[in-house]
Parts: sequence; structure tokens; C-alpha cells
Amino acid sequence: MKKWRVHYRVIGLFSVLILGLLLGKQFPPVYFKLFVAVNALSFIFYSCDKYYACHHKQRISERTLLTLSFPCASFGALMAMFLFNHKIKKGRFMFLFWCVVLLQIIISFSWVWYKNQTM
Repeated sequence: MKKWRVHYRVIGLFSVLILGLLLGKQFPPVYFKLFVAVNALSFIFYSCDKYYACHHKQRISERTLLTLSFPCASFGALMAMFLFNHKIKKGRFMFLFWCVVLLQIIISFSWVWYKNQTM
């Protein structure tokens, strides 16, 4: 099981990094700065939720975390999840999270394809 978990993390990290590198060349610098800011915000929210979980305080809902991850903030969420070992054992949450990532990839590649077709 541990061996699969390591591969799962590596595949997830590389897919998000490749997406970021691919889209970094397609977007103007202001969008890249916005991408970094949204991912930092997502990282902070996931980190706060882990802190709240450890200290038995009121948690941030899973719906809020997934909604925050949707606008291309999955990289920050993924970093916080694996850095703090947070929410990675929740099967339903991870399934929905990877559905969000897949949807982001489809939308991003569609946008890049459309942009290249109109040039």
C-alpha cells in the first residue's frame, strides 16, 4: 500500500507541474501571478483545516475546500494535502479532488487548443 501511495503522489505532482509549465507559456504574466496567488490561498486554507483538525476546532467544509481548488488552485491544495498528510485517506474526497483536477486539465487543454487554432 505504501508503494502505491508514493506513485500516486509522484503522478499527481508531475501532472500538476506539467500543466503549470504548459499553461505558463500560454498565459500573460498577470494570469501567472493570479495563478500563484490563488494556489497560495488554497494552500493556506488546507493548512488551516489541518490545524483546526488537530486542535479540535470548527473545520472548513470539504465542499469549501473543493470549491476553492476549482479555479486552478489544485496545485496549492495538493502541496498542502501531501505536506501535512491531510485528507489523503478520504476516498470520496480524493475522488472528487481528482475529478476537479481532470476537469481543470480538460478545460485548460481545450483553451490552449482553441487559442492555437485561432492563430
